[in-house]
Amino acid sequence: MRELTQTIRALLAKQDLPWKLQGSKLTVGLGRTQRSQVIKIDRAGDDYVFSSTILGASKVTRNDPYWRKLALLAWERNACHDIVTFAFDRTDRLIGLIRCPVCTLQPDALSLYISTLARECDRFEFVLTGTDRC
Repeated sequence: MRELTQTIRALLAKQDLPWKLQGSKLTVGLGRTQRSQVIKIDRAGDDYVFSSTILGASKVTRNDPYWRKLALLAWERNACHDIVTFAFDRTDRLIGLIRCPVCTLQPDALSLYISTLARECDRFEFVLTGTDRC
């Protein structure tokens, strides 16, 4: 993880990115909209895992029909996206995530992954709620 945070810090120093790194969380600003998305950075075995919450568990589980609707919407988005996967985590939150091998991650790919995840999760969040949680 230390190598990844160093790569992120190098990207921040090299490029004018609207990102703020705090521990294992990266807040990504989304252009002129004043919206942002928080990306959690983790490692699972030989992969880095980047994830962002779209809806909290209390909203996801408020009733079974809504949960089924969310599952269908996530499935439809998964069919259209090559990079981001939408799923429910262990605590029933709706999240977007990207997994990539540690050994092949390059700075340009990291920038693409983080930007894409933030943008797609923010879009899905806006479609579902009409607001920005952050």
